Amino acid sequence: MTNSIIQWTVALSLMAPLWLTGQIVVGGTTPDPSAVLDIRSTEKGVLLPRLTTVQRDAVGSPATGLTIFNTTTNCLETNLGTSAVPDWVRMKCRSAVVQSLDCSSAVVTGTLYVGVSASGVSVNVSYTGGNGAVYDAQSVASTGVTGLTASLSAGSLASGAGTLTWSITGTPATAGTASFALSIGGQTCTLNVAVTYVCRAKVTATEYKNFMCYNLGAANTSADPFTPGWEINGGYWQWGRLGQAVAGPAGPGAGVANDGTVSGWNTVTAPDGSWLDASKTANDPCPEGYRVPTKSQWQGLIDNNATTDIGTFNDSPTNYSSGKKFGEQLMLPAAGDRGSSAGELYGRGDYGLYWTSTEHFTGNSAWAVYFGDPEALSFNRKTGYSVRCIEDTPGTIGALNCSGATITGTLGSGQEASGVSASVPYTGGNGGFHTGQTVTSTGITGLTATLTGGNFAAGSGALAYILMGTPAGVGAASFALSIGGQTCTLDVTVTAPVCRAKVTATEYKNFMCYNLGAANTSADPFTPTWEINGGYWQWGINTQAAEGPTATDPKDGAVSGWNTTTAANGSWADGSKTANDPCPAGYRVPTKAQWDGVVANNTKTIVGTFNSSVTNYGVGVKFGDQLMLPAAGGRNNGNGALSDRGGYGGYWSGTEAGSSAAWYLIFNIVYADTGSLGNRLNGRSVRCVAE
Repeated sequence: MTNSIIQWTVALSLMAPLWLTGQIVVGGTTPDPSAVLDIRSTEKGVLLPRLTTVQRDAVGSPATGLTIFNTTTNCLETNLGTSAVPDWVRMKCRSAVVQSLDCSSAVVTGTLYVGVSASGVSVNVSYTGGNGAVYDAQSVASTGVTGLTASLSAGSLASGAGTLTWSITGTPATAGTASFALSIGGQTCTLNVAVTYVCRAKVTATEYKNFMCYNLGAANTSADPFTPGWEINGGYWQWGRLGQAVAGPAGPGAGVANDGTVSGWNTVTAPDGSWLDASKTANDPCPEGYRVPTKSQWQGLIDNNATTDIGTFNDSPTNYSSGKKFGEQLMLPAAGDRGSSAGELYGRGDYGLYWTSTEHFTGNSAWAVYFGDPEALSFNRKTGYSVRCIEDTPGTIGALNCSGATITGTLGSGQEASGVSASVPYTGGNGGFHTGQTVTSTGITGLTATLTGGNFAAGSGALAYILMGTPAGVGAASFALSIGGQTCTLDVTVTAPVCRAKVTATEYKNFMCYNLGAANTSADPFTPTWEINGGYWQWGINTQAAEGPTATDPKDGAVSGWNTTTAANGSWADGSKTANDPCPAGYRVPTKAQWDGVVANNTKTIVGTFNSSVTNYGVGVKFGDQLMLPAAGGRNNGNGALSDRGGYGGYWSGTEAGSSAAWYLIFNIVYADTGSLGNRLNGRSVRCVAE
């Protein structure tokens, strides 16, 4: 028999009398008479089973009263239900704690309208320093604007930063700010949510449409839109015109009724098509998302809404207090109109005249709605009437074709996009409006595609996205477009960077983006580093005279076997590329004239800090916006030892000077010049130019 078996046998023998009595004591000899299990210690506690919520729910037929510690919620939990229908109740939990609660940057989804039951309105409030504990549900009533409740469902805090979502329900009593005093995790803040008016009416027996709450040109768009006043009287428009013909009243306080004739009143009739029923035109004066109503919409409003007169109708330049209410949520002031010949005021306080977008006789008149008459009437387009904008028809399309997009311009890695756009075709447009969008690129990051708001065509059309930003690499920049109910992914190729500069006042030439012999031709060509420093060439020689640096070796010493034989005239030449030219196909060593042009016609910008050091790879000069030359120094003509890396840049031209020298571009912190002659045996950088 092993020792362990012997030990278990002894223990069982000692405890048998207690089992026979139905009581067990641990840490003592005699259990308390009232306890079936008596555990005694002055140093340690009892550790209950620790389960996650998933593990707890997997327990088969948990007994009523079964108790665990839930490691998901950090709560002591007991099943107060049955084994068939468990009901796990939290007996005690770790208290929820946050370090900060930020109502000021809360994100509101949906809109609250006066007198309208809130639907789909929620607010995300961020916090920091969460301790991962659970929190209970809560509801907070609004103050300021009353009638609302912000409700938070029970849940768990994140460990660190996170957000909490309050859902807002109820019906706000007035316009203004609904305030909610939030308190959770030991922190408090006041959540403020705006409540605005909604103005709408039936335009058919079953369809409601939203209108702006004020006449176009109203002096105060915060005033009560259901009480006529000078503040919401608004201005006056001639049919088909974008600009206001004359402003409305400035109000009793200013004492200006704006009722006289108008100097320079426009007496030219707007042509057909200036406003249209089918879609909003460029001349439509309503803001984005709204348009001038059609005749059929105004007629539908008259036919399908109970009307209520407000105030006393009488003709006076200062009677701002009369109007007509259509249904419960739309009121139109009786603002009168302006005469067609000189813009003189008529009928303020006595009637209202509101333009439709609908033409009547070709080139002459258009329809307007008139208070008191159940029909829309035809009027001279040169008269000035009120405009009450109606919500535009939301735009939809049947298909969006990213694969058929036409790209204008080119994207180069590391270069700011300029003049780059994508025309994306679509079909099945309904003529409705869209608000545009801005989409950030994925794959190759650093770009945005922006579409300006407007209207879809009725049928087929194309959307013009403007691409902006600086792409961070080479490959496909992808834009997830979603508009008009359709989605597609627009892929735009980002190529290797284009490196170019002016060589005359008007002519650009492309250069290679790296010094010849550069260690890494995928590195950023506009940031000087050892990777693009490149090697060194003697004039007229096809092969590299000295290598450039590596990450660990500056390669600054003398060169064994340094060539001391001067290349003959004609080894490199201006007129054409020679067999000794070291540049790859399609490129050649620049001429002196080309380097002269680069210096003379491009803005020069110093990159980094000039100082001579064998490891100063981080300095150069940028010529224009698309060509950067590292200050790689040079090599001694006697033994090839490095001189002045980081102190200057020296770049060969293909142009001879006598029989032993040649011209080269030299620059440092003070100047850039191509009027320098260099011994052909010196080692200098080569930056190839396109042939």
